[in-house]
Amino acid sequence: MVSLDEVVDDLYGGSLADFVARRDAAAREAKAGKDRDLARQIAALRKPTLAAWAVNLLMRDDPALAEQVRAVGEGLQEAERSLDGPALRELSTQRRTLVAGLVRRARRLAAAAGQKVSEAAAQEVDRTLNAALLDPRVADAVTSGTLTQGQEYVGFGTAEPGPAARTAADAGGRGAAAHDDARPEGGTDGDAHDGGADAADGADAVVTAFPVGGRDGPARARRGDASGGGAAGDDSDGDGDDDRPGDGDGGASGGSAGGSRGRARTPGRAERGPTSRPGGSRTSSDGATTEAERARAEAAERERGAAEERAERVRRAAEERAERERRAAEERAERERERARLRHEQAVAAREDAEAELARLEERHDGATRAERDAATALEDAEEASAEAYRAEEELVRQLSELRRRLTEARSALPRVDEAVMTAQTAAHEREKAVRASRRELERARATTERAREREQETAEPLPPPP
Repeated sequence: MVSLDEVVDDLYGGSLADFVARRDAAAREAKAGKDRDLARQIAALRKPTLAAWAVNLLMRDDPALAEQVRAVGEGLQEAERSLDGPALRELSTQRRTLVAGLVRRARRLAAAAGQKVSEAAAQEVDRTLNAALLDPRVADAVTSGTLTQGQEYVGFGTAEPGPAARTAADAGGRGAAAHDDARPEGGTDGDAHDGGADAADGADAVVTAFPVGGRDGPARARRGDASGGGAAGDDSDGDGDDDRPGDGDGGASGGSAGGSRGRARTPGRAERGPTSRPGGSRTSSDGATTEAERARAEAAERERGAAEERAERVRRAAEERAERERRAAEERAERERERARLRHEQAVAAREDAEAELARLEERHDGATRAERDAATALEDAEEASAEAYRAEEELVRQLSELRRRLTEARSALPRVDEAVMTAQTAAHEREKAVRASRRELERARATTERAREREQETAEPLPPPP
């Protein structure tokens, strides 16, 4: 017992003219096999239109064509989503070229199968193939090889970009603005770098972020650490610096000079403070200096940690950006390879069309050459027949002249012949009369002779015999 898939493959891969007869025969066979469900499913199969049958024939003739249709459709959708105008134009040109070649190929296959595809059906094949390239769902139906009617894409161009594509486009604009805002004049705004990294995470915008302190922030921080552990460049992370002793304006100015001024003012401030015993000023000054150095070391450590964290974010953003660029480059390379493959296939199809056209023209040329040879042979035969006819005509004219001459001579001799005939007739009549007279004379002579014999016999009887 055959399966439904086998019946479908046989029906939609066979001739269009006897589709109904083969379907009914398969349904009767299934019904005879007591499989009523299969018989009902087979009987429900619709006969394809001429255009749908031609598309099915095209897809079944080349199994690799289905992947090619899907690849071109995906390329068009990707170009539309990425707003790649040149790629979209190139793929649209390839689509038109591919569809035109496929329509011609479908018409040739249908003609080879004994079915002529009209111009209207060819236009429907064109619309169906375009719809398959523009709509993945139509592509699935078309490439199945079991299409029952033509398809048509009713959208405007290719499919609208999905939300992800629009978000990427929007994020690209925001990322560029964030990049412009995130580049500080003095390079001291750490939040701007964080914002630049976030923008780089959200879109493919190129954002170059620098650590705290601008482009030379790390170097300035290292110089500050080496000269006394003062804050480097920016006091935005200097939490608790306002209430540590001996800081003064040094935290705001930064650098080694700021650290020296902070340490120089610390004893002065301690001396102005109250003392309860001799030597207390020195002890307070040493404690304040130690506390200030520890606070500055902690601030420097926090600054280094923040700088390392920001540098790590920048590194991760750069790596992610590089990865996105690598993936984009791979996708572009893949699209370029696909375009090259499509161009190659189109070139092969064009070459096949050209070879088929050349073969057709050569066949026409051979036919024309044979016709020319046949015409030349016929012309030679006709010329020979014409010459023979001329010769026959001349012979007939000559014979006619001879007959006319002889007729003239006969007409001239006719009176003499008539006279001779009359003379001969007269002579014959005379001879006939003479013959009749001679016959009468002969008869009289015979009668006389007979009478003489009789008298002789009569006179001879009385005579006595001689002695």
